[in-house]
Amino acid sequence: MFVTVKYGDDQSKIFNANCRNDILLHSIKEKCKCNSNDIVELSDEDGIVKDLRRHPFEYGVDFLKERETLILLKIEGLYHENDFDRSRTIYRPMLVGMENNTEFVGKY
Repeated sequence: MFVTVKYGDDQSKIFNANCRNDILLHSIKEKCKCNSNDIVELSDEDGIVKDLRRHPFEYGVDFLKERETLILLKIEGLYHENDFDRSRTIYRPMLVGMENNTEFVGKY
């Protein structure tokens, strides 16, 4: 099962979601040239966060749809990668032109 991740300046990459979520997010982070200390997550195009980080040992195929287009998000406000406190969490789309879209960002 494959998904498309949009990021950067209108770039996209295809990923196989038939793997553990922690491995999928690590691969996305690496292939999309994120900083090593970035904490990443995915949302659909409507801004609904997929919360793959909360289920690192489950498979992406259980959370994502076949051929779904996703937006790469950078998570800010966490102290470490295993912190799941949403009250401090800020999700920033890593897609140029969406980072200040309050309608999209407001859906978290």
